[in-house]
Amino acid sequence: MKTLEKVLLATDFSGSSDYAVSWAIDIGKKFNSEVVLLHVISKDYDLSLVTNMVRKAAMDQLGILREKFELANVKTIQPIIRIGKICDVIVQVAEEQDVNSIIMGSGEKNDRDRFQLGTTTEKVIRKADVPVWVIKNHDHNKIERILCPVDFSDSSRRALKNAIHLSRKFGAHLYV
Repeated sequence: MKTLEKVLLATDFSGSSDYAVSWAIDIGKKFNSEVVLLHVISKDYDLSLVTNMVRKAAMDQLGILREKFELANVKTIQPIIRIGKICDVIVQVAEEQDVNSIIMGSGEKNDRDRFQLGTTTEKVIRKADVPVWVIKNHDHNKIERILCPVDFSDSSRRALKNAIHLSRKFGAHLYV
């Protein structure tokens, strides 16, 4: 089964992304996944001097992340930095790299916010053709329960196959 053989980790180097890094390392180990590291520089940074400074800083941070993955024996490819509308670029790179899933933080929200997802995360979920794992801003927890709603469609059957595979890998209870 091709589940999670290649995943995309979209990072903005925030605290929220730090949690996603931890999950991506675990997923990479558990599924022997190759992880694509991506940082998108907002197209709002249009000045070439600012863009070059941000690009260098981002590449340095991606290098540090790549070392974390290598120390954990998780494969990565050369980190990717792109400039553009963040959600669109994440979806585009996911398609170009033919990933099975996108992993990203939930965004910098606090518990009192009405909506718990950042706008970029929400947009990626809506636009992506692959599953998006959204990592909430809290310590890394073991996956113990998986809920897979079904409506008997072809998409639902694929989701159920993936849920069965995930529940076996994580030793989690599956609720259908």
